[in-house]
Amino acid sequence: MKEVFGERLLSKSVRDKGHDEQEGANDHVRLDELGSKISVIVEYHQKGEVAEEDDLSESSEDEEERRNHQKYREQKAAAASTIIIPALAELGVYAQSVKPPDNSWFEDAEWGSREPHHHLINVSETQLLQHMPANSDKISRHNAGALVRVYPKGTRISSRNLRPVTFWGVGAQICALNWQTYGAGMQCNEALFTGTDGYVLKPAALRPGGNGQLNTGRRKRLRVHVGGATDIPLPADRDASDIKPYLTCSLLHPDDEKGATKRKTGPYHQHKLGFLHRGENPPPTDPIWDEVLEWDYDDNELTFLRMIVKSDDSFTRNPTFAVATVRLLYVRSGWNFIRLLDLKAKETKCSLLVKFEFEDI
Repeated sequence: MKEVFGERLLSKSVRDKGHDEQEGANDHVRLDELGSKISVIVEYHQKGEVAEEDDLSESSEDEEERRNHQKYREQKAAAASTIIIPALAELGVYAQSVKPPDNSWFEDAEWGSREPHHHLINVSETQLLQHMPANSDKISRHNAGALVRVYPKGTRISSRNLRPVTFWGVGAQICALNWQTYGAGMQCNEALFTGTDGYVLKPAALRPGGNGQLNTGRRKRLRVHVGGATDIPLPADRDASDIKPYLTCSLLHPDDEKGATKRKTGPYHQHKLGFLHRGENPPPTDPIWDEVLEWDYDDNELTFLRMIVKSDDSFTRNPTFAVATVRLLYVRSGWNFIRLLDLKAKETKCSLLVKFEFEDI
């Protein structure tokens, strides 16, 4: 890293010795002080640290997941304990990764004054979900002044992703995602960060001085008038006349522990027009739905809408052709053309025409 990154590598404090930062005061550096440096996250092992147990709920996981979990535990037990060499430890200037031994990291307001000063809480999705929503406010307040990284549970060996919206909702700055799987998690990640420089300011409630409660207390109604789509991309083994496209939309909300609230249009069937018209309806790759989908939800800045174009196939799993996810905070009311991506996150020629309407209930 020193050879390749050179002067771009952050290897020492950016403030002079004697500053409050070195004296243990809770006066953290700002991003603009770090400049264009590369900051490395390095593990920090506390005295008496207990090995983590990534519990698996027997009732909520299938047999394959349980077998994966057992295999993961056996491999973990067989692995030798790691020691952080001093040369690497020195590079953990502003992100020293700590796996919390108990709940004191969010229960104890003075926890941040302990070693290491620049701690980054490294916690699995399973561990964090055990404390939510009962302690969500406390976790949010901790995360307003310190870094938190949420990583997938060990049994996700098939590279399925965690649901980042849930953890963004309590102010987690880093959600570890598998980039080789362009599922709902990665789609939300793109919706949050696309068009930015890589950083997005957290809602005021999740920043220092906020109350940690992301919901505003108001109820909102979202109406999505789905007009149609153009140039639906098809795999090589599918013929346009063979599909019955429909649009399924999922409202993703930080409080939705059991998943998203889905709505969908009916499948589009191409048919000849009546005797007063000539020609045919648009082809299945340019469907017209002209339907309205509706949701009621708690007003929240981290609410997303995931849109997927599928085909209503008989006697088989409905295939996915194109996807798009938007953060509702970024959405402009009225009619919009939305670009759609393929299942590898590549842009297509496909676009979706929808009208967004927001109403206070």
